[in-house]
Amino acid sequence: MKKTILFLLPSPELGGAEIQALRLIEALDKTTFNCLAAVPKSGALHQALLAMNIPTFVSQWPHHLFKFSWIEWVVFKYRLARFLRPYSVAIIHNNSMLSLSLGIRPQHWLKIPLITHWHDNRCPDDLIPILNAHHQHPIICVSQAVQTTLENTVPVALPLKTIYNGIDHTQYKNKPTKATACQQLGIPEHPIYVGFLGRLTEGKGVHILIEALAQLPDAIHLIVAGTWDGDAYKTKIHHQIDAFGLGSRVHRVGFQPTRTVLAASYCLAIPSETESFSLCTLEAMAAEVPVIAHAVGGIPEQITHNQTGLLITKNIAREWANGIQYLYDNPDQHQSLATAGKHSAQRFDIQTMTQSIEEVYASLTSSLARND
Repeated sequence: MKKTILFLLPSPELGGAEIQALRLIEALDKTTFNCLAAVPKSGALHQALLAMNIPTFVSQWPHHLFKFSWIEWVVFKYRLARFLRPYSVAIIHNNSMLSLSLGIRPQHWLKIPLITHWHDNRCPDDLIPILNAHHQHPIICVSQAVQTTLENTVPVALPLKTIYNGIDHTQYKNKPTKATACQQLGIPEHPIYVGFLGRLTEGKGVHILIEALAQLPDAIHLIVAGTWDGDAYKTKIHHQIDAFGLGSRVHRVGFQPTRTVLAASYCLAIPSETESFSLCTLEAMAAEVPVIAHAVGGIPEQITHNQTGLLITKNIAREWANGIQYLYDNPDQHQSLATAGKHSAQRFDIQTMTQSIEEVYASLTSSLARND
């Protein structure tokens, strides 16, 4: 009999954690598992789930996912129960720390085991008492750095297991030519491009790259691909570009396919203040695009400095300018990093990730069967 997994997905948009959840849902053994999903409102994630024919519960979630009122819970409980009535759910897969308290309640109410997938390299204070009180359910950490953070933050011992994110490497075998990619992005072909992919927020560090770009030769340009997280940071970046006179060298292309941006890029830059595990890093390595990344969180577990990429230890513009200039001046080392990076990235594949998570599912359900 197939096991049904309910995925709790608290963000309606397609960030890294949501993309990995979709990849996991797609890769799970269809002869063994059925999947359901719950999202707080319609959005890009809901549309993707619909395209995959995944039955999805769409309902307003409590406004504060760590602390919510009795009335909010009663309404949510009633709606969720009505959605789940035709199904026999075996496991709740909570895909974010943000929905941990929400996942714990149906775990007790429905008597369904809960797994939490921890994609953040932090543990908010609000969650520590929840983890102390409910420390039996397994937590999958996306890097050893995340596991260490939880071990050092939560007083009680938690059942933690590191399972790295993975990708389908076959998707990166035949990337577009640079000319084709530049045409699709609407940018000139001749510059040397540093690529940036991700949400455009302060913590992702695009402002650092722009300051670094001002210190580099005019032949080097920057591709900024992603969606803005509010107007304040967007205004700050636009003012910064104007102040440095970089309007012709910073190409803001909006949300674009990862493969297209990577095909146009000489290297990919990851100047984030924190990263639990960088999917963009992994995707660039698979596409033979050298990565320069801030050595934070799980990044050093993905990159060995000057062997499979470059690591920046001080996340400041001068260090970034030096790293980019180094790749620009040393094309042989650029190619060496590209080749070695692609080989190293093979460790992180979707099949290995999925098999490891299926083993967690099996262990949890068999343990419950023994206790019944």
